[in-house]
Amino acid sequence: MSCSSDDDKNAQESSLIGEWHVVHLTGGIGGVDEYPERDEIVWIFTQDELTVIDAFLGSPGDPVTRSYEVITVQGATYLTMNGQDFGKFSFANDQLFIDTNKFSEGGGNDGYLYTLAR
Repeated sequence: MSCSSDDDKNAQESSLIGEWHVVHLTGGIGGVDEYPERDEIVWIFTQDELTVIDAFLGSPGDPVTRSYEVITVQGATYLTMNGQDFGKFSFANDQLFIDTNKFSEGGGNDGYLYTLAR
């Protein structure tokens, strides 16, 4: 039995919901390669919003909340925030990987690869 793309999308959205911690951030023009402490950068997905709490560069700023959507294009799953492509994402070994160099329509340069863990 195969899943429809709507079933796949719903499963991906359900897997996102909850609290994720950025454990590795790499890429960008300057060649960033950072391993934040567990609670320095926290992403909290609800059914339709993402809240980011970022204390990586010192004291935490105000949490930032954005709407998000999961879209599937040719079998690949992408995350949009506030209607804008953010990147391709996947799950492996209880981690979430987001590649901001890969968009649902084309690609980018000098983006980041986020590795997040529960």
